[in-house]
Amino acid sequence: MVIIVPQLPPAVCGLSDYSMKLLAQMRLQPRACILVNKGLAATREAHPELNVEQLPASGAGLVARLVELCAERVLVEYVGQGFQARGCPLGFLGALRKWRRHTPWGRLVIMFQELWFEPKWWKPDFLLQKLHKRALLRLAPVVDQVFVSTAGYGRWLADAAAPERLRVLPNAATILPVAPPAEARREVGTCVLFGRQGSRLAALDEIAPWLGKLHAAGRLKKLWLAGSRESAEMDAREDAFAASVLPAGTVEILGPKSPEDLSRIFLTAETGIFTQSPLSYTKSTIFMAYASHGIGILSPNTRGATEAPQCWVTHPGEMLGGAGISSAAIADRGRQIAEWYEQNASWPRIAAAYRVALGLPENP
Repeated sequence: MVIIVPQLPPAVCGLSDYSMKLLAQMRLQPRACILVNKGLAATREAHPELNVEQLPASGAGLVARLVELCAERVLVEYVGQGFQARGCPLGFLGALRKWRRHTPWGRLVIMFQELWFEPKWWKPDFLLQKLHKRALLRLAPVVDQVFVSTAGYGRWLADAAAPERLRVLPNAATILPVAPPAEARREVGTCVLFGRQGSRLAALDEIAPWLGKLHAAGRLKKLWLAGSRESAEMDAREDAFAASVLPAGTVEILGPKSPEDLSRIFLTAETGIFTQSPLSYTKSTIFMAYASHGIGILSPNTRGATEAPQCWVTHPGEMLGGAGISSAAIADRGRQIAEWYEQNASWPRIAAAYRVALGLPENP
């Protein structure tokens, strides 16, 4: 079996947290041959127990290597920029299509974490992304199982992949609970915002109009900002926010934390801020980290949703006024999101879906 993975920051080697957790859950090492695009030496140093090789630079080289390995099953975690700097690895996509068409006994399974994007016609990447879209739509029909991380991506590929071979598979959390969410002791009025610093700042800008109102209503007593501190300029912006938007002492900048410490924070806070579009919920590892911990998720971009898991996300406006949603109701929504996560996006569920798609037996 061959597994092909992208290299994406901030990974310290060629394997992401997603890749490592999937390998562990599926118990494929050391039998699987893992092809990494970048970071071969660092990957081998960090994971000497794995059979890791360099992904060939050319499409012809990839086809030849798959033939040399006598590959019968190929699993690809696809993110365009993880294989080509401008996010359009045409040679790589063509090689996968060629290998599958000339290997009738093989199985090709691809998890499309991302697809093409559609820039304005005057943007430099306009024509390149047109080619990217064409290459992906030509590849999809020969893929034995097409996994996509969002329902929107599923609609994009609906005309290219047969319905029985197309499935939305949410991303599992890479920060896992250190204790069952049902045992969490939450501090009412505490809120956490987690993510890379640039994403945190964008989220703060979007949620800022609501924070003062929530504090004045007694619904926000402490806001924790957790995650990396990446530049002096962004540090200054975050510090200025902490000093000006809410009363002194309300905002606490925690900085980078270990996964275990983050889990404890997620099991303590009443709510977690998430401002990305509802279309990205099932692909966001931050949303899934919140979901796996059963935290109440707070977003200004969702209201009146009926589909899971969006229907259990709380709009900050719901927490205001005499008829505002209670802390008990927010906790109940958190429990429902956690149940949805366990049934649809937990690592055992994800691994089981991959094993079925690859024609592998259940985990021993």
